[in-house]
Amino acid sequence: MERIIRRLRQSENILLVSHVNPDGDALGSLIAASLALEKGGKRTTMYNESPIPAVYRFLPAVDRIRRRIDHPGAYDAVVVLDCSNIDRIGRLADDAAQFRITINIDHHLSNTGF
Repeated sequence: MERIIRRLRQSENILLVSHVNPDGDALGSLIAASLALEKGGKRTTMYNESPIPAVYRFLPAVDRIRRRIDHPGAYDAVVVLDCSNIDRIGRLADDAAQFRITINIDHHLSNTGF
């Protein structure tokens, strides 16, 4: 945990990503992490390639979630939330080699440790 905190403190521009076809915990963790980091003075971008299901469109800041990232290597860190496997983020997984730092925060026992 200390290593994650240190990396986030060192980062200014952070990309937050959750799994395709997001459910409530994916969107909730994405939005909560973004708002918390912004409160700490960080710039954040939220990404999910799937359309947001209608049932979750009431969530605060949900309209800020992007479905495309043009320059994934431009971020100081990428935080992948609620994903047990990097492929679960969809097309952006093809660009994972460009990520400077990848932080995976997940609760699934099947997590691959990426």
